[in-house]
Amino acid sequence: AKVSGQDPDLQDVLTYAFATGTGDMDNSFFHLKNDSLFLAKTVNYYQATSYPIRLQVTDQEGGKMEKSFTIQIVNLPDVPTSLTLSGSVW
Repeated sequence: AKVSGQDPDLQDVLTYAFATGTGDMDNSFFHLKNDSLFLAKTVNYYQATSYPIRLQVTDQEGGKMEKSFTIQIVNLPDVPTSLTLSGSVW
C-alpha cells in the first residue's frame, strides 16, 4: 500500500514512520520503505481479519502528524496444491 501525506509547504519532503500510541498494536506486522507499506510477517485470515497500525508523517521542518489505520485482510481462495495425470497414453 502507498502512504501519502499533505503539507501546506508543497516543496517539503515528507517521511513516514510507525508511531506509538492508540492503535499501534500491530505495527510489528508491517514495515515501511519510503512511502510503501509492506507485510513483515505472514498473516492468517482465520486468526485475524484486521490489523490496527499507527503511522506518523514528518516534514523537513520537523512538523509531525500521527494517525491510526486498520488494515483489512482479505481471504483469498485456496489454490490447488498438486496436479497429476494418470495414464498419458491413449
